[in-house]
Amino acid sequence: MRILTRVRNAIYNEFKAYIPGKNKSQKMELIRQCTFTGEDDPGGWSPSAAVVIHTETGVPNPSFDCSEGFQLIEGWFRVSDELETHYCETVNGAVISVWPSS
Repeated sequence: MRILTRVRNAIYNEFKAYIPGKNKSQKMELIRQCTFTGEDDPGGWSPSAAVVIHTETGVPNPSFDCSEGFQLIEGWFRVSDELETHYCETVNGAVISVWPSS
């Protein structure tokens, strides 16, 4: 399975309760709209990253959502654990990049 698909599934598995939408289909569509391969990221944040996640439209970011920041940080650690071969790194309050573990 491609890393982009794996990231999208891991985000849904971990954060489905936080992501806007009435059902899985709507939530996955939002996730698809804000996840890109690094080279296809329209913002150009991390062009060398495997995946870039824009978090301004509903995917939680611990740097931005201070009220639940610690819980969200733990969630992103679990996303990294689920990916196994990649890890998530916060770029800023609106972007998270996914990098190969080594």
